[in-house]
Amino acid sequence: MRKMMAVLPLVFVFVLMAGCAKPPQDAINSATAALDSAKAEASEYASSSLQAAEDARAALEAELKAQQDKFALFRSYKKTDELVADLKAKSEKAAADAAAGKAQAQTDATTAINDATTALTDAKAKLEKAPKGKGTAADLEAMKADLTAAESTLAEANSSMTAGKYKDAKAKAEAAKCRPTTSSARSTPRWKRRRVTDDSPHVALERFRGTATRPCPFFLHRRAPTRLSPRAWIKGPESLTFFGT
Repeated sequence: MRKMMAVLPLVFVFVLMAGCAKPPQDAINSATAALDSAKAEASEYASSSLQAAEDARAALEAELKAQQDKFALFRSYKKTDELVADLKAKSEKAAADAAAGKAQAQTDATTAINDATTALTDAKAKLEKAPKGKGTAADLEAMKADLTAAESTLAEANSSMTAGKYKDAKAKAEAAKCRPTTSSARSTPRWKRRRVTDDSPHVALERFRGTATRPCPFFLHRRAPTRLSPRAWIKGPESLTFFGT
């Protein structure tokens, strides 16, 4: 009887120790809920912060499993408390970074849509002033088609903006802006866009006169004329030889 009375306090202590060695479940639930709440927007606007929070949760789960595998009397959740606090802090940071990233994306999308709208308006004005005549019909039709496509893409960008899909809205607005920029080049007459080559009229004329110049307009960076040998007058430019060579 006396031996039983002596053992009972020890049993009571062991039971007490086992009862105290429990994981901080309420804190774990709170930290996990914070991560789940931040995940939706953080996955799009703060992926690096979300990954850090996910790593913190993985470390917490590994520690919980390690303690669970131990004998009840040897379990300790001191490190678990630290990991829970780390998870909670990183989850809150992911949420804050996601909010900031979303706000910046909204600003960028708004700017892109405004720029695209301005470019489209300017392109329409240039189309109205574009020269109309022989050789311009194909260019004008192509420009009209580009502007129609740009308007459609810009409308999609506005729809994405309304739906809160700011990255998609920015991408579509930038795509819409490119079309008027490309189309505006078509409003320039072909004779102004023609590249000067060796076959250009002024080059052929100067060759006929017995001088050779660079294949560029005669009033830009003109090189000193070079006299041609008499043989060149007969055999043509492909047989050019220079005096003194």
